[in-house]
Amino acid sequence: MSIPKGALRKRKLLLALGVACTAGFLFVGVPSASALFTQCPPIGADQGCQVLITVNPDGTGTVTQDPTQGPYEGAEDALVGLQNNSAGQVNSINLSSTLDIFGFDGDGICSGAFTGPAPSGCPFGPTGYEGPGTSFTNMSTDATSGTVVFNPPVGPGACSSASGGSGGSAYFSLEENISAADINLGTISSQTVPGPTVTAINYSPKKSLKPTVPGVRAYINVSEPSTVVVTATLLVNGKSVGLGTFTLVDNGRKKLRLGLPKSLRKQLKVGDRVTLKMKLKATPLSPQACQSSTTKNVSLKTRVVHVLKSETNN
Repeated sequence: MSIPKGALRKRKLLLALGVACTAGFLFVGVPSASALFTQCPPIGADQGCQVLITVNPDGTGTVTQDPTQGPYEGAEDALVGLQNNSAGQVNSINLSSTLDIFGFDGDGICSGAFTGPAPSGCPFGPTGYEGPGTSFTNMSTDATSGTVVFNPPVGPGACSSASGGSGGSAYFSLEENISAADINLGTISSQTVPGPTVTAINYSPKKSLKPTVPGVRAYINVSEPSTVVVTATLLVNGKSVGLGTFTLVDNGRKKLRLGLPKSLRKQLKVGDRVTLKMKLKATPLSPQACQSSTTKNVSLKTRVVHVLKSETNN
């Protein structure tokens, strides 16, 4: 007569507990040797991850195993960590195996069905196998494959060496006493860390002070405090006239005031229609790890207005 898998596991765990109690020393739940992979906190019998998935700088993945860390609940469940050493945010990762690693049967890291420490903040999801910010989707009917989703995404580490960082990490648990060879990595979904949003809009002065010169104006808007480099060109009667390159420290909205070059002041008067073209490059003042600059080209149909001479950017 065959024994259901869940019942067999429970018998094995009860047998292990019975043997330990007979010996007068309870081994289940006693932390094992110092862990190689501290991306996972001490849970149950483990001091760290049994298996670590590393996303490499080139976006590929590798799986390694710490032989000193066994099943955290003393029978056949594994504590798994993710280390992101790439330059992007990891959103999800597809896993498969010949074992039923997604065959969750109620003794995940948040189940409380083992001796030893549990993660702070449990539960993190409906199965009890989730870690902070993780969830499981697309699990196959035979429980041998599925997708681990990270929300928020696991941050990058390739750019954090200057600040002493080693990359973002996460952890969760899977079924079976798995080794590195038991885990097959599928698609690793990642994205670059977005830079700030930068835009420009027209504005006209509410009043005109003296002395003024004819010029053009715009608001430069950014989503976070940034240094913005503006390269401006004025399109007049089909011809482009360079106005120069200017650097602004912008905390959200900054006025750009550009006086017309002397070569145009006789051609144009206040009220004339012109097109102001700008290349905007915004670099965050306090960037996240691997956060890039944002470059945007903007074309504004505007008019020549009065620009206070003492306030012009050029």
